[in-house]
Amino acid sequence: MGALLLIIVIFSSCEKLDYIDPTPVPVESGITLKTTGAIVSGDTVSIEVQRVGIFKIDYSFTMTAVTVTFPDNSTVSVTPEGYFEKKWTQVGLTWLKITAVDNAGQVHERTYQVKVLVLFSDPVRFLSVTPVANSNFFKVRIALSKNGMIPGAYPFAFVGSVNGPTWPLVYFAVTDTNYRIENNVVYPMPTGQVGSWVSTELTLLPGYYEMGIGKVKNNQLTWGDFLGSTFVSETNTTMVQFTLLPNGTIAGNSSSLLTPGNIGDDLVSFSENTNGSWNVFLNNGVVFNSLPSPFLKSLLPTEVWGAPIAQSYVDGFPNWGQVLVSTPLPEHMLFQFGPNMQAPNYVTPMAGSDYYDSRYGYLAVSFMEMVVTKNSGEQITLIRPVIVASN
Repeated sequence: MGALLLIIVIFSSCEKLDYIDPTPVPVESGITLKTTGAIVSGDTVSIEVQRVGIFKIDYSFTMTAVTVTFPDNSTVSVTPEGYFEKKWTQVGLTWLKITAVDNAGQVHERTYQVKVLVLFSDPVRFLSVTPVANSNFFKVRIALSKNGMIPGAYPFAFVGSVNGPTWPLVYFAVTDTNYRIENNVVYPMPTGQVGSWVSTELTLLPGYYEMGIGKVKNNQLTWGDFLGSTFVSETNTTMVQFTLLPNGTIAGNSSSLLTPGNIGDDLVSFSENTNGSWNVFLNNGVVFNSLPSPFLKSLLPTEVWGAPIAQSYVDGFPNWGQVLVSTPLPEHMLFQFGPNMQAPNYVTPMAGSDYYDSRYGYLAVSFMEMVVTKNSGEQITLIRPVIVASN
């Protein structure tokens, strides 16, 4: 129903960004790209600007030579195991091409579109859910990033089951189309400044809902692209999908996502909270059971394992649990985890994680501070979990 668009940029500056269209290259099977610190969805990579991405190329054939090239014809070194590193210094849309030769001399190619973002966050935000007195309805405040929408001064609108069974087109009020978000609250931008978010309030009964949000050009609604959101599916990043539960909780379409966090891999991932703390998500390999709870245990500075900490449940990810890491953040976090707090010596196999240090048999993470310059010239400081393992 909606058209896939080119890019999302999360928490971007107020200025319009110019992007580079990737050169299309035929895709052949046999090459798969994995990464830590980014998101790979189909043929698209999303990564923060100024962040060193660690990538691994997997092959379905015996590789004898491989090259990774970029639009300026530069290349990077690829290890025999298929690893390479890359940092992008400008926000925008670009691409990388992997060319590999198998042992029969056959050339395999695959191109990935790369979306370089100012800051990872969810481009779909549910800011508040308020019960309506003397009814079963809730008022739901939703905000959506503009950066996945077509450029141009066209009116914002949405369709979907939130408007009724026939999906009628509803336009945003002009006053709801120019916001910034701070601490999960929308604020109107001053006159003459452009905000990155649109927002509206919906009155809904508990249930499952779908939305297409974007701009109306030539009497046609072009849906935005919300890649990376917990409220879209991997196969359709333009349709927002969510469930309003009877208790007022919003549940996303998380069954299609690889991990519950924004940064990490399929065993350990992370997401930052507005107060500077971090959620650490852990794939225990079995369905979560609150009794006995899955656990995390940390190696203390005395080189003794601390008491196990109980994980809490992660909605939509039955095998995952989570632990909150509060400020001040530890310089190094050395830890193990497992599915049964009553058996803390039995830990989940962790060797598949990029954070695993095979020398010591634990996961090792460092919270690194980095400074990023926005397009406006403003500098912001980011904290990110980085790999400190040497495998």
